[in-house]
Amino acid sequence: MYIYPVEVTSKQSGETIRVAFSPSARVLSSPAFDKDVLNDFLSAKGTQDNTQLVGERPGAALVETAGRVCYMSFEKPRAGGTKVYIEHILEVGHGSVLENANYSFLTYGVSRSLTHELVRHRAGWAYCLAGDTVVYSGSKCNGRFDGYKRRWTMEKLYKMSLDPKRKGRLKLIKLRCYDGVNFVQTGIKRVVCSGEKELLEVTLADGKKISCSADHRFLTVDGWRAVRELQVGQVLATNGLKAIGIDKGWLTKRYREDGALLEEIAKEAKCSPHTVRIYLRKYNLQKAIGQGMIGRSPPNKGTRYRTGYRHKEETKSLLSQLKKGDRNPQWRGLKASPQAGRQRAQKLFPTAPCESCGVAEGHRHHKNRNILDNSRNNISFLCNPCHGKLHAMEDGPTNLLKVKWVAISSIKPVGRGMTYDLEVDHEAHNFVANGFVTHNSQLSQRFVDEKQVGFVVPPRLLNAVLAALIGESHLFHCNQSCPNDWSYLWDRFVKPFSYEEQRNLQAVGSTWLEARVKNLLEYRITTDNLIALYESERKEMSPTDFRKMMRQTARNCMPNCTETYLVMTANIRAIRHFISMRGAKAADEEIRNLAMVIAETMRHHEPNLFQDLTIEKDHCFLKHPKV
Repeated sequence: MYIYPVEVTSKQSGETIRVAFSPSARVLSSPAFDKDVLNDFLSAKGTQDNTQLVGERPGAALVETAGRVCYMSFEKPRAGGTKVYIEHILEVGHGSVLENANYSFLTYGVSRSLTHELVRHRAGWAYCLAGDTVVYSGSKCNGRFDGYKRRWTMEKLYKMSLDPKRKGRLKLIKLRCYDGVNFVQTGIKRVVCSGEKELLEVTLADGKKISCSADHRFLTVDGWRAVRELQVGQVLATNGLKAIGIDKGWLTKRYREDGALLEEIAKEAKCSPHTVRIYLRKYNLQKAIGQGMIGRSPPNKGTRYRTGYRHKEETKSLLSQLKKGDRNPQWRGLKASPQAGRQRAQKLFPTAPCESCGVAEGHRHHKNRNILDNSRNNISFLCNPCHGKLHAMEDGPTNLLKVKWVAISSIKPVGRGMTYDLEVDHEAHNFVANGFVTHNSQLSQRFVDEKQVGFVVPPRLLNAVLAALIGESHLFHCNQSCPNDWSYLWDRFVKPFSYEEQRNLQAVGSTWLEARVKNLLEYRITTDNLIALYESERKEMSPTDFRKMMRQTARNCMPNCTETYLVMTANIRAIRHFISMRGAKAADEEIRNLAMVIAETMRHHEPNLFQDLTIEKDHCFLKHPKV
C-alpha cells in the first residue's frame, strides 16, 4: 500500500519537515521492438517468422527474438507462443538472452541507508558531450526575445563557468528545451568537465552530427535511449534546419568567380542565406575587389545633387497621391491602414503606463481589433513585451519550432576526447545541442537546500509515526491536504493495538519526529555557522556558490533516513536477481519493500518474463533455475 508523503509541523519550534512512508518506483524507460526489422532480416536469410510476436510486450518479444536468432528457430516454434518459450528459458537457466531488455526506474521515497546497498546504480555526470558540441542561446532586444542566434561550444561554456568575471553571464544564456509539445527556453544551472572518454559520433540522415560518450541519451519515439542502445535507422528527435555541407570549392566558384548573390546560393544549396554566411566566414571567403555590385546598379546612379535641392512639381504631385484616402493618417473614412489607425490612437491618447507591468511606454491596443474604433473603452495601454504576449495568447504562436524525427545514418567511434555536460533549469531535463534533443546530466546531491530536505520513515516505525500524527498528540500538526485516508490508516496500523500500546507508539513516533526536526535545525545552524566562520576567507565566489560549499560540509550531520532520489537502469536478468535477493525475508525491510514495488511494476509491464514470480505478504520469491 502506498502512503503519500506529508508535511509535519512541530508546535514547539514551528519547523516543518517532509515525511515519506513508502517507496515508489515508476518505469522511466522501457525497451522497444521493431518487428519490421526482424522481418527484413528473415526475408534476407530466406526464412519466415511463424512465431506469435505480434501483440507481445516489447521486452518479451525482444528476449524471444534474441534466443531464436541463436538457432534460427523461427519457422518451427513450440506451441504456446512466447509464454511457453520464456518458461523454457527460465527453466534451463539460459539467462543471457534476458540481458537484451533494459528498464529504467525513477525511484523516490527511499533513504540513504537504502542507497548504500544499491552499489550498481549509475549516478553523477555519466552523460557526456564532446567539447566542440554547439548549443544555441537566445537573447533579448528591447524586452523582446530575439531568437537563438548566439553559438556556444560546451568547452567555452565550461571555461566561462570557471571565470569569476564571466560566470554571471551563464544566467543570461537561454537554451532550447523540449517540453514534450514545443521547444521552450531554459537556463543553465551548471557546467562540468567529465574528463577524457571514448567518443562515438552519431550522424543523421539530414547531415547533423554529434560526438558523445556511449552513455549519453537521446530522445527517440520510445523514450530516452543511450547511444550504446541505438541502431542505424532508428529515428531521433531534432530541431532546426538540416545540416548543409556546402563544399568550399563550389562555394568559392559561385561566390567569387560567378558573383552570385547570397539569395541565389541559398536557393541552390537549399538552405537559408544565414547558413551561407556561416560557411563564408568558415572558409574566410570574400568577393574580389570591384565585384560587390555584379549584376546590380545603385538606385541613384547618374543622379547629381546640389545644396537646396527641391522636388519638381511632378514629383510633389506623385508624393501627394501616395498619401490620399485611407493612406493618410488624418483620413476619417470607413477604411484605414494599420499604421494610420495606430497614428490616430497615438494622437488621441498620450503615453500612459502599461496596464500589465506598469512601464510608461508602448502601444495603444484595440481590444476588438477595429483600428477605427478609438473609443476609450476599446483602448488598452501595453508596452512592447506585454503587447507581444497578448497577441501570442490570442492569435496563437506562429513561429514555434516543432520537433523533427530524423533517422540515424551511422554510429562510429572517433577516438578519445575531453567531454563536458551541463544541467538545465527545467523539469524536462534536456536541451538542444548540434540540433539533437539530448538529455542533461543527473542532478548532483552535494548541495541540499534545507527547504528540500525530507525524511523516510523506517518500516518498523511506521505504526509509531502514524500513531503520533493521527492520534491525540499535541506535539505535531500534519498537513491534511494530502490524499491519504487517515481513518483507514488508523484502523489498519494503530487500532489493532491496545490502549497502552497505542500510547507507547505515540511516544516512540513523537521521539522520532522530534529528532528529525533537530536534524533539520542542526543542518541549518551548522551551515550558517560555517558561513560566518569562513566569511573572511571567501574571495571572489558568489554568495550562492559560497553557501553551497558550506552546505556540502554541513550535510554530514544529516541521518541515513534523509530522503533521496535516483534512477536505476538494469536489464531483465539483473531485475530478476534484485527481486530474488532483496525480496527475501533476510533482506533489509526497506529495500524489501522497494523490491516488492518493482516486482509488482514488472508483473504489469512484462507478465511473461515474471510469470514465475510469487509475491507473498512479507517477501517475494522467484524459482531458482535448474542447473
